[in-house]
Amino acid sequence: MSTVILTGLDSRTNSDIAENYCQKYGRILNCYLKSNQCTVTFADKHDAEEFIRSSPHRIDSSGYVDATWKKTLNRTSSSHQQQRSDNNNCRLTAHGTREQLEEKNLIEYFSRFGHIRMCLPNATQTAATITFDDRLGYERALKESRHFLNGRSLIVEPYKSTDEFESNKRMKLSDSNQSTSSNVISKLEYEKDQLINEQSRIENQYQERIKFYEYENFQLNEYLKKQQNDFTHQVVQYQYLLKQSLDEIL
Repeated sequence: MSTVILTGLDSRTNSDIAENYCQKYGRILNCYLKSNQCTVTFADKHDAEEFIRSSPHRIDSSGYVDATWKKTLNRTSSSHQQQRSDNNNCRLTAHGTREQLEEKNLIEYFSRFGHIRMCLPNATQTAATITFDDRLGYERALKESRHFLNGRSLIVEPYKSTDEFESNKRMKLSDSNQSTSSNVISKLEYEKDQLINEQSRIENQYQERIKFYEYENFQLNEYLKKQQNDFTHQVVQYQYLLKQSLDEIL
């Protein structure tokens, strides 16, 4: 991973134009534009070297721009300590799945909050450390109410060292063990309530079916009575007609 600086960009040039141009030379991990200067991070150092050898570049119609390596300053030990402190102030921890914690995915997602200085995934702990160039990007990421990456939730919190992380993990495990028995009891009570509700539902369903059967039986009896009355009436009518016919014959 290597970072180069583009200077002299036109004010109308945005990060998408710069990134699309730089992708001709290799895979881009991050492209951050500020004022007329653009910081581009290549995944492969050889691609970055080829990009600098091809300088100057004509990204748009505004003219040619120069590409140089991002400079790192030599500092004293106290300066290194100050830089480490500043890095910690701009560092956060992300927790998620192994797929979410791939370096490319993390850089692509968190770059919308600010320029990423460093990204260190730790798949064994399902966590990753993200370091921003400035405090502003760090605060933007933490202010976001919820984070989603690859369709899943991503937990983002201030940076914690490995010792702090393990300590918190042990505390959570202890709390989890202490609450296991109460959770089991709550689960049993919930299942009991579910069984009672299911029994009540089945009884209500049975009563409804009994009422429906009685109603159907009543309707059937009424229909049979009507049919019987109609039949009796027809028999009486036929007997009367038969008698009249017999009297006429006699």
